[in-house]
Amino acid sequence: MFTKVYLDILTVYKNFIHWNISKTIISLASFFFGILVALPFILLAALIGYLSPIDWRSIIGALYMWNSVDVFILWEIFKNIIYFAFIIFLAVFWVLAFFLGNSYKYPLISKLYLSYIDGEKRIFLKGNNYFSIKKLWKYTGILWWVSLYLLIPFLIFILLIIALVFIFGWLDSISLMMQHSIVNIFSIFTFLFFIISAVLFFYIIYRTQFAFFSFIDEKYYDTHKKAKYYVKDSISITKSFKVFGQYILLLISMIVIMAPFFYIEANISGTKDELQLLVSAKTDETFQKTMTEDNKYEVSILEKKYINYNDDDLKYELTKYNAFTTVWGILYFLFLGNVETMLFVSFYRRMLIADKIVMEEETEDDDEEVL
Repeated sequence: MFTKVYLDILTVYKNFIHWNISKTIISLASFFFGILVALPFILLAALIGYLSPIDWRSIIGALYMWNSVDVFILWEIFKNIIYFAFIIFLAVFWVLAFFLGNSYKYPLISKLYLSYIDGEKRIFLKGNNYFSIKKLWKYTGILWWVSLYLLIPFLIFILLIIALVFIFGWLDSISLMMQHSIVNIFSIFTFLFFIISAVLFFYIIYRTQFAFFSFIDEKYYDTHKKAKYYVKDSISITKSFKVFGQYILLLISMIVIMAPFFYIEANISGTKDELQLLVSAKTDETFQKTMTEDNKYEVSILEKKYINYNDDDLKYELTKYNAFTTVWGILYFLFLGNVETMLFVSFYRRMLIADKIVMEEETEDDDEEVL
């Protein structure tokens, strides 16, 4: 299993130039889809905001200067509650719509990886479904069904907590219990239920995630079925606990391999954030006025850490780490971006539908013998 999957991952690097050009096109196409799908909500929210009597300039000014911001904004919301409600409602749909369109790159990159496994190189702008409204609509349907399944752990957790509250004599008894000791029978059961729900959530992700591969796998699936068919098929092909164990092993191996790169990224990002906070605290008067107690405490720690750096040195280090962040982002995109998806695609092809592939090959052999 490991040999098959990691050899498939190596094919990505054998097609390095084609892979990166395709990734760039897919990223741009998905971002375009995200903007396109979210645009109606953005325009409608902007129109309502423009026609509303809300004093946006004063709100923005209060946010920037942080002068009586809480009272002023609360008063504006109270005066224009209907307009704010509509704008927030549209903003939520705006974010969800953009996520939907932009996440379309997941099946697109999976389709590219399936072609690599099949020994093909797809033409960049032909037959890749970059701008297929039908595929995006079906992908939306699959997301909808998967989301419904993923609600199950949340509902179970809520019902268990409600039952627990009733068992322990409602909120007053629980409040007294928590005041006496944070670690008590109620908190232990709550934590246990949370762990069970989290494990169930992960397991449902595993059981449903391969629906996104089968609906673009034209070689072994009828890609004209309804969205629910692919979700049910994913649940069907992942029912073996032995295969689930292999999936866990592959995930662990990928995490171990990627851990050094995550460490490098975290180190660069963490150092940049520290320098940004320290430079802002020393040079930005507006930020100095709005610093919280947590900010002040963190700055005092950082001043000791960077005691040998003056203001110019700190600005230079911040510029350097900004450059490091940019360079790392480019290198990560070129060499590691979306490579983990190939692990799932390969697992789907090599392990989950292996029987389907064998049956297909046997049928082809029988047809050749007849001929």
